[in-house]
Amino acid sequence: MFPSYLLQKPIRHSLISRLKTAYTQLVVCSVMFLVIGCAVGPDYRTPKVSAPESWSASQQNETINSADPVVHWWKTFNDPLLDSLIIRAMKSNLDLRVAEARIREARFLNSAVSAELWPEVNTSALYSRSRRSLGISTIPPSAKLKRNLYQAGFDAIWEIDLFGWKRRAREAARADVDAAVENQRDVLITLLAELTKEMPIPSVSVTVSVGLPSDLLRRRPDVRRIERELAAATARIGVATADLFPKFSLTGDFGLQSEGWSAFSLINSRYWSFGPTMRWPIFEAGRIRANIHAQNARQEQILFNYEKSILSALEDVENALAVYTGEQVRHENLAEAVNANRRAVELASELFTRGLANFLYVLDAERSLYESEDNLAQSEHTVSLNLVSLYKALGGGWEKETS
Repeated sequence: MFPSYLLQKPIRHSLISRLKTAYTQLVVCSVMFLVIGCAVGPDYRTPKVSAPESWSASQQNETINSADPVVHWWKTFNDPLLDSLIIRAMKSNLDLRVAEARIREARFLNSAVSAELWPEVNTSALYSRSRRSLGISTIPPSAKLKRNLYQAGFDAIWEIDLFGWKRRAREAARADVDAAVENQRDVLITLLAELTKEMPIPSVSVTVSVGLPSDLLRRRPDVRRIERELAAATARIGVATADLFPKFSLTGDFGLQSEGWSAFSLINSRYWSFGPTMRWPIFEAGRIRANIHAQNARQEQILFNYEKSILSALEDVENALAVYTGEQVRHENLAEAVNANRRAVELASELFTRGLANFLYVLDAERSLYESEDNLAQSEHTVSLNLVSLYKALGGGWEKETS
């Protein structure tokens, strides 16, 4: 049962009118939401790139195989001191901390952009005291000379993402977060590749896993970073394109307004408004289209950089493999030379002991042995450094270990 005062004819018509208005606005909003799924601008897809099926150096050296590289490659040196230095470097390096701070910044900016999808609600309150002018003849003499104004209420606005510019902006912000993460991984790889030169160089493993060239794109953080930057630039084309289309918003406010504090809480002091708004730029002197062209040019630049980074990554690995395998061959030859020189020293010493040769023959054999041993030690040092450079070129050292 409704209260009796609601059955009065003027009030009943007013209530029906408001319900019809609300129903109409609800239908309009529903129709608008049905087409919200569209988003202007190009949809991003990872560019297809071609890569060789295998590394050229792996076909010439049996110690190079196509298995995936180990995650924590420095552990292949079996050096506890090196492991402790790696951990200390990851905890205290300032460049790494800067990269981590950039990740936090990108994530907070992503949260700020995502908040644009939600309505904005504000509250306000004011008090003012004013005095009217007696020089205005249109104001009745009986009107109050001085008046107070009390006002408090809420207002809300919700810009409907009809053409998807907010979703494109969020897409770009998420790609920025991914790019910041890949940048941090790139800094980490560079950090892990710096080994102290004052310490003895540990021995390397017999075989090295380098994976396939096509897998390089998912391991190199610098390539992955540029790919995420390309995704962000593509999404921002949609953000710029959306400026060509109208923007629709739902606005409303509700509050109380009165000239006296005592009447401030009365129901007659309330006010409210609600309705949709539309804004469509008609003349912008070419600013919007110029911005679209600029975003397209920026996306094209990043695309070229992405292709360039892939070629550079493949070149880095091929060069590192060639240097590493070449030094390995040299190391094997030097090891054979050391064994031969040791045998020559033994023979020279035996001949000198039997009186069949003078001591200069022994000294010359020992000099050759010491020289070959020194070259072998330098080669061991070079092989270890070349292996580190190879793992750096492969982009290893940041992945999480799989259980």
